[in-house]
Amino acid sequence: MFRRICPRLNSCRGSSVVGFALVAPLVTAVFVAVTQIVMLLGDKSTVTSAAVAGARDASAADASAIQGIAHAKKILASKKYLSDTARISLENEQNAGVHFVRMTVECDVEIPWINQAIHISSTSRSLDERSL
Repeated sequence: MFRRICPRLNSCRGSSVVGFALVAPLVTAVFVAVTQIVMLLGDKSTVTSAAVAGARDASAADASAIQGIAHAKKILASKKYLSDTARISLENEQNAGVHFVRMTVECDVEIPWINQAIHISSTSRSLDERSL
């Protein structure tokens, strides 16, 4: 079958090299983009976990706001570049007579190959046990 397409084998020798040269940059770019997206999703998951755990700890009846922030920082410390740029805020709020603790965790993640920073933030709210 190959002989029908290319009757003289020597005339088609460079076609696979040219095809590879045309497709390789595209495949590499897609691989890098998918890898970066997966890394950003992991970072978002870490930030969300820090906000949820921090709000939960800060709202416990026998805990303080400092303990909630410390727990969030401990989770962010698993990724050094997140803990370096993280901003953590903790607020008490009341909605319809119910007291909540709201924690917001924000950080900027650098993407070196495009020289861009992506802002990641997550907010979590937990029922304040001290008000019960």
